[in-house]
Amino acid sequence: MFQNLTSRLYLIFGAIFATVLFGIGGYAYMVKSSAAEVRADYQRDVEASVQLAQAQNSIWALSWGAAQYIALGDANPEGRAKVLADDPTHFEMASAALAAMLKLDLEDNEKRGVQELQASLKAYYDVRAPLFELMKQGKVAEAAEWRAKTTTPLGAATVRALAGQFELHKANAVASLKAAESAEGRMQAALAALALLLLLPVPAVWW
Repeated sequence: MFQNLTSRLYLIFGAIFATVLFGIGGYAYMVKSSAAEVRADYQRDVEASVQLAQAQNSIWALSWGAAQYIALGDANPEGRAKVLADDPTHFEMASAALAAMLKLDLEDNEKRGVQELQASLKAYYDVRAPLFELMKQGKVAEAAEWRAKTTTPLGAATVRALAGQFELHKANAVASLKAAESAEGRMQAALAALALLLLLPVPAVWW
């Protein structure tokens, strides 16, 4: 009788031990995987936000530079020269920020948005030099026509693309947050499953 009882106890405690090990191992794997995924998404979103903000600052600097060049007029050649000198720097900084974004593990729609913004920015930047040259030569009417046909619409397209990129980034960040919340739900479900597993050996007591 005691031998049978001892065998039953060994069996019960062995089952409990195996169940606990299995449950803890599975839960630890889920926690580790979920934490790594959340951390990677967070770092990507932060870096993308930093680069997008840098691109925005440089794009606005380009836009302000054009308006300033026009406002300064021929009476301030030094001011106009500074605008022209700063122009390539602003463009390069914006381009570098967008290129850095493309190196991140972005969603496909966000990557396409960055590429569209790059194209809009390049088109806008390329038509600025002829505008500055026309104004430098005093060709006011021609400069106004060029602005209406090129720099104004292309500048507006760049701003729209930039705004669209911010919206995409915000939407993807929200999606990442929802994914993290879903992962938390899975871990809670795993804990509940572990609790159930721990109860499985109990009926063996009544054999």
